[in-house]
Amino acid sequence: MKYLSTLVIVLLFAFALSCTQKTEPVAEEPVEETASNAEAANMYKASELAQLMRNMYDSNMEMKKQIMEGKLPESFPEDFAKIHSAVATDPTVKTDAFHGMADYFVENMKAIEEADSTQIISSFNNMVNTCVSCHQMYCKGPIPKIKKLYIPEV
Repeated sequence: MKYLSTLVIVLLFAFALSCTQKTEPVAEEPVEETASNAEAANMYKASELAQLMRNMYDSNMEMKKQIMEGKLPESFPEDFAKIHSAVATDPTVKTDAFHGMADYFVENMKAIEEADSTQIISSFNNMVNTCVSCHQMYCKGPIPKIKKLYIPEV
């Protein structure tokens, strides 16, 4: 009986192997480089506002590092004031509410510049709160990344 079971298993295994198809790899035809291919490869280009916000994030991450090292930021990055004029991916987001949040953001950035060592962390975190609040209304995707800017209060 043991030999019969072994024989059945071997036969099933051989049957399974014989049923598999062997496929030859198909050689891909070379793709001729054309202007439309190059355009497709470079199709996504961040809007002026999206790029500005990426720059803001990088700059604020540097500022966070400085604050955590006990240094006070020296000046408000003037580029950030372009938030009102930067062209958005979707121009319909540039509403009065957007401009109000942008004004509040600029005020909070200036408050960081004016803060002393006892207020700097809360001032910085208030600025981050402004970013999160605005993104909750307009573009939720970057919120987890923005939250990485928070500085734990001691």
